[in-house]
Amino acid sequence: MHISTQPFLLRRYALRVADAWTRDHNRRPEVRARTQLSLNRRPFNPVVDPTADLASVPVRWFGHNPWILDLQPGSPGPLQPDACGHWIPAPGVAAPISPTRPPTSP
Repeated sequence: MHISTQPFLLRRYALRVADAWTRDHNRRPEVRARTQLSLNRRPFNPVVDPTADLASVPVRWFGHNPWILDLQPGSPGPLQPDACGHWIPAPGVAAPISPTRPPTSP
């Protein structure tokens, strides 16, 4: 589990960063995050509102939090098995580029 995919963990970390900054510099900063997530090979979507100050946003545990963004509609592209049995995007379908996997050419 990575912190960038968990909005409530991002908020908790933002509170720690803001508290440490306040202790060291005697003023409260705004803490913002830009993080994106792809679910089931859909296009990448932001997880939290990049304009929200995560160190001061209110939390509603049993309701919608406006600083957590909804999943945007989009359909995953088709898959096909490769020679090793791994499922890969079909020819002509762009795969997201990640730091661990180089881009593939069609």
